[in-house]
Amino acid sequence: MKQIKGVCYCLIAAVVSSAQTPSAIDVTVDQLANGQTNVVLRNNSAVPLTAYVITSVSEVPSVKGVRTATSKFDWDAATTRAQRSLPANGQTTLTLGAPGATNTKVQFHAGIFEDGRTFGDPDWADLILQRRGYLLQDMDAALKDLQSASTGGVSQEALVQQLTAYRDMKRAEAQAGYQAAMAEAITKNAMRQLYVEPTQALKKANLRVLSENDLRGAATAVYSPLLQLLAKPPAKSDGSPMPLTEVVKLLINRLNQNRADLVNSKPTLPAR
Repeated sequence: MKQIKGVCYCLIAAVVSSAQTPSAIDVTVDQLANGQTNVVLRNNSAVPLTAYVITSVSEVPSVKGVRTATSKFDWDAATTRAQRSLPANGQTTLTLGAPGATNTKVQFHAGIFEDGRTFGDPDWADLILQRRGYLLQDMDAALKDLQSASTGGVSQEALVQQLTAYRDMKRAEAQAGYQAAMAEAITKNAMRQLYVEPTQALKKANLRVLSENDLRGAATAVYSPLLQLLAKPPAKSDGSPMPLTEVVKLLINRLNQNRADLVNSKPTLPAR
């Protein structure tokens, strides 16, 4: 497959002061012939990279003309055991964008190392930490309900309704915040075109949009797996469905493991 060497429009570029000061993280971009983009991320640090955030903006042809497609890629080993830290002196390759895309611009915004050091834009590093905080908050709420159910006297239907109600409430609150943030960002983008709004204010508005979207996503990430397992309990060794008390115990154990990963991650999350 033909590849065209691309450019990574990295916000971290200013961190590297000279050729004699190696960057803790190197990012290179290969524009593939099908329009997608390979992003090669290398960790030059002696400490594993726990989390990072990358965004991409590209132009995608459609029946209505060319549209702008944007995406945010989050990787955080502290939030899910399905993702691993990038080892010291290790590298990974991500494929971003849609087939047929053109003029793709990729930005590596920030990363967090296992020892709590951050790299890149501090505001984007804070966004990673905010997302961790949202997940921890929802985990604590879910654990409270599950621990109450573990004492007995709660039916599966009642527990599902309780968890669903909380998830939907959190998502509705986040959706309202997201819409308000979007309206503010659209206004500031329009003002910027008139050379009135400073760039920092626009950046703040755009980050608020992303933060509200992360808040909405946290409720889904925590509660949807719980509800799926309650709706379809795993089978016991004899093939019969696992009773509710055992399902609840299983969910509590899983949440406690995930919670421990967040609580023990660095930098330490602020108390909520």
